[in-house]
Amino acid sequence: MPYTKTNEYIEYLVNEYSDTIFRLAMSRTKNKENSEDVYQEVFLRLAKKIPEFENKEHEKAWIIKVTINCSKTMLSSKHLKNRSELSENVGADPMAARPG
Repeated sequence: MPYTKTNEYIEYLVNEYSDTIFRLAMSRTKNKENSEDVYQEVFLRLAKKIPEFENKEHEKAWIIKVTINCSKTMLSSKHLKNRSELSENVGADPMAARPG
C-alpha cells in the first residue's frame, strides 16, 4: 500500500493522541476492554472522516469530544445489554435449572 499524506497524518494522530485517548476512555469506562474498544472506534472515525482542523487546539478538542462520546455510547450500550439480560432472567424459574 502506498504511503500517502493521509496515512502520515493518521500515524501522526496515533502517535500524538494514543495515550490521551486511552486514558480518557479508561477514566470514563473504568474497564480496559471497553477502553480499547473506544480507542479503536475513535481512530476508525478519524480515518473515515479525516477532519480538517483549524489548529492544534481544535484537533485536540475534537479528539477529546469524540472519545467522550464513544465512551458514553459504549457505556449506554453495555448498560442496555446488561439490563435486557437481567430482565430476561427475572422471570425464569430458579428451580428449573436444577438437576433432578
